[in-house]
Amino acid sequence: MAVRLKLPYGTLSYPALAEPRKVGDATKATYSCVIIFPEDTDLSELEEACKAAAVEKWGEERTAKMIKAKALKWPIKSGDEYSAKKDGQEFYEGKQFVNLKSEDQPGLVGPRAGPDGRPQSLSPNEFYPGCTVRASVAVYPFDHPQGGKGVGIGLNNLQFVKHGDRLDNRRRAEDDFDVITEDADELEDAINPLD
Repeated sequence: MAVRLKLPYGTLSYPALAEPRKVGDATKATYSCVIIFPEDTDLSELEEACKAAAVEKWGEERTAKMIKAKALKWPIKSGDEYSAKKDGQEFYEGKQFVNLKSEDQPGLVGPRAGPDGRPQSLSPNEFYPGCTVRASVAVYPFDHPQGGKGVGIGLNNLQFVKHGDRLDNRRRAEDDFDVITEDADELEDAINPLD
């Protein structure tokens, strides 16, 4: 049985929220994202849920042995280890992160209330690498013939919390351009790229 919980606020990375995509050697395309947390973020509730899911599947003694032998794939990852293995990922240094995925598109909401008083729905395009989010997730054990044994985190829903510095170095259009104040007719006469 999957354990459901809400994660603390974190930084979004690698969002695939509009269309499912295959990641790595996956056989199935999924909706997915990574959420990055400062190293001192309290993830004890998630840690306990992961242990409980593993114990329910394999029992307490076997789970403890697999964790000690590092034979159980664990969903909470070290940013330091990741950035040491992959060039250009310095943002991960001094942090921890989780990979979330789902075969179904997650619900996406913003921080503000809609007409019904509940968080307003957002488009996947509102979510970008670097924004602050909060996720509701389901923790589950897996035992895959090729992938081995481990604990995974399923993405249920995602809430946009606030803007942040983009991790992909892309700029928002609003930040790249100035407002054009000329009248449309004056602008048409002044700018003709084909002349």
